[in-house]
Amino acid sequence: MDAAKLEAAKQVFEAMVEHYSSHGIKKYEKQADEQNGIFRMKFDYIGEDIPMSFYIFVEAGRGVIRLLSPQPIKVEEGNYAMMAQAVNAINENLVNGCFTLDTTNGMIVWRVTIPYMESLLSEQVYDYLILISLRTVDDYNDKLLMLNKGLLDLDAFVQGLRQ
Repeated sequence: MDAAKLEAAKQVFEAMVEHYSSHGIKKYEKQADEQNGIFRMKFDYIGEDIPMSFYIFVEAGRGVIRLLSPQPIKVEEGNYAMMAQAVNAINENLVNGCFTLDTTNGMIVWRVTIPYMESLLSEQVYDYLILISLRTVDDYNDKLLMLNKGLLDLDAFVQGLRQ
């Protein structure tokens, strides 16, 4: 691992942890894998209706911050194609971030990636990372759950997104 990239990742990670811990995130886990240049912070947060787990990675090799938030929706195997269409329809409307569907385990994960290479990140970037995640997940988690359980039709779901 390039020493300069590793040092930059450490600085970003330390600033991020400091920001979140001084802005209300008191219970969190952090882990540093310096050999592979990956630093991780994990914490839980309550949105409008469901608790969310956030895993934030600072990756030295890529020069990015990556947030992952697994959704509490286990997609039934028979619904993979329909839910993949729904996730794609949602992603078409998003400016930043995306949902992914892992068909090996039926999990839907929210993901946002922000590059930091040769940059100084302001505290507003750390706030934005969480705020955009909370807003987007709160906007779509109920609809995805209803669709997966058969309480909402795919066509109605897609039409609702277009309005």
